[in-house]
Amino acid sequence: MLFAELVITRLEHDILDRSRDFSVYIEYDNTGALSSIIALIREENFKIQNIEVARPNVTKKHNAFALISLRETRNARQEDLLSAVRKMEGVVSVDLM
Repeated sequence: MLFAELVITRLEHDILDRSRDFSVYIEYDNTGALSSIIALIREENFKIQNIEVARPNVTKKHNAFALISLRETRNARQEDLLSAVRKMEGVVSVDLM
């Protein structure tokens, strides 16, 4: 049983390491930032597979956020994209999911 757990866990990590699909959680403080983020993602040659957006209630002081599912292309790098998004104006936080 322990052997099966070790093998399956290692196999899972190998598959995830080779996968070109990943999700990014981005929190931003104004609605104009989202269109700039999407434009940057496209410029960096990533394919957007899905976007989920949550905007705060007008009366509450919360930031909006987006969960974006992406696919790397051959000439794109995750690290470069995350670094570029973190430097954008209006972006509060960026986390790889």
